Amino acid sequence: MNRYIGFDVIKFLKESRGWEEEKKKLQEELDSITEIQGKDNSPVRSRRINDTVSSVAAARERIQNDIDRIEYYEHALDFAMRYITEAEKEVIELFFFGRGYISARVDKFSFEHAICRSDVYSLRRQAIDHLSRIITRRFL
Repeated sequence: MNRYIGFDVIKFLKESRGWEEEKKKLQEELDSITEIQGKDNSPVRSRRINDTVSSVAAARERIQNDIDRIEYYEHALDFAMRYITEAEKEVIELFFFGRGYISARVDKFSFEHAICRSDVYSLRRQAIDHLSRIITRRFL
């Protein structure tokens, strides 16, 4: 179904910067949910049965599903990065994973590769399109 909705590779790459931190936070949250109590002794009365065992199990499953989703995304990105050219990898790193001012990084890249700035942006578009095709065909 996602194939028809559209895959935004730029958003995917930007969000990939935070996956490791998000996964670490989710793992800590999962580790903190260790105690499953069999009985709730709270004096609160309600019409609904309060089952702490099932609520804890549901929370653990939700967190584990989120971790699995992030790992699937990481796998998709790693797979796609293996099938693009070295120049495309460098441009992806330059625009999405580098630090500092983009203008200065583009100037440095264009100087190192003896190409003009507009060619760097053309290569960026080519790399994004290539990544999008690979991920869409393989994972969506």
